[in-house]
Amino acid sequence: MRDGFIIDGLLNYTVKKDPNCRRDCEGAVIDLAKMTETTGVHMGTMTVSRTLDRVRRVASYVDKHPHSRIIRTFNDMWATRRDKVYGIMLYTQQVPMIRGNPMAVHDWFDAGLRMVQPAYSSKIPLAPLRKKNKLAGGADEPRQGLTVLGRQVIAELTKLHVMIDVSHCNEQTTMEVIEMTDGPILANHANAKALTLAVRGPMLLGRNKSNDELLAIAKTGGVIGVTTIAWMLDRDGDTKATMDDFLAHVDYIVKLVGIDHVGVSSDAKVDGWGVDDIHYSDAALASPNRWRILALRLRDEYQYSTTMLEKLLGLNFKRVYEQVMPGVHPPQLSKGSKLGLAFARSVHRGVAKPVYDVELETFQGSDFVALRQWNGTKDTELNPGDLGPGRYRWRATAVTGDIRATSNWAKFEIR
Repeated sequence: MRDGFIIDGLLNYTVKKDPNCRRDCEGAVIDLAKMTETTGVHMGTMTVSRTLDRVRRVASYVDKHPHSRIIRTFNDMWATRRDKVYGIMLYTQQVPMIRGNPMAVHDWFDAGLRMVQPAYSSKIPLAPLRKKNKLAGGADEPRQGLTVLGRQVIAELTKLHVMIDVSHCNEQTTMEVIEMTDGPILANHANAKALTLAVRGPMLLGRNKSNDELLAIAKTGGVIGVTTIAWMLDRDGDTKATMDDFLAHVDYIVKLVGIDHVGVSSDAKVDGWGVDDIHYSDAALASPNRWRILALRLRDEYQYSTTMLEKLLGLNFKRVYEQVMPGVHPPQLSKGSKLGLAFARSVHRGVAKPVYDVELETFQGSDFVALRQWNGTKDTELNPGDLGPGRYRWRATAVTGDIRATSNWAKFEIR
């Protein structure tokens, strides 16, 4: 593919410690230097537990590894491609332990968390602080919507530009989250309920998304990540699933909401679930090469174009991440042939205007060399008429609180 930026909506960075394990397999962290080579994936969202210390420990481990980076801003995402390292976005599926205080999500943001799901399941205990932590209804709680605390938390997360995921949320919660937010919403590991209506049993319940939910998520500009879990793919009630079922869910949702709103999600270890696990589908979906296999079959059997495959396998998630996450865009040419510096969502703890550095370089010989630098807190414009003919580039670094984001270089030429 022309733009091979592959993003997995939910992928652990572990493999089975015992390759022959068949169920409830213990994991071992993969050599992150080989993550992209092994899987073809450049960036994955990874679940961390609902304890703040665990988020901090994982972020510290990834940041210290020379071949990986925690994604805190969308500029970090760009840098993973430039530096050829594996990018990891931290995500909690379970309710963060905020003790009834919506402002506590700032601590989670500072630790590196960039995606939150407001409900998982009633089977996940919140005791002894159940009432103080209840945000919304999970898939097995069809009559529970957002609580007062849930609405406060969603509002605070939105201010911080943390992404909201509704994969495990029931339909009422999903619709209420969409109603109270302006940006794109994710269901980063969910399938089509319409294809699994024949399946009955306590596992499925409300986990897959109805057509109304899928359309509503797409209308926000969001993305649905089709996932490999067998009982969420099973179309005939035999408790089994294969890559054929996965392809059917992908194509159904693409036809319903459009190719711009569908992605892929492992929800598994790099080498999948154990073959006797209830979540296991087949060898293809358990393979580290699952997305390569998927792409070839969609191309050959469903006539998906290269552009469609690029969107499905990463660019749709990338678009949403760039839209929601904090960061700084590259300088752009503006009216009057001036170069205008445009900051995007560099908001941290209420600091609306970032402190920034602007670097301008000119091309001399075979290299760019430093020419000029600005420091300040106001937007900057540069009139190219102030410069002589030549080739130039510039970039900006924005700093808000503890968050630092650097744009890509923007090149221009004066003749």
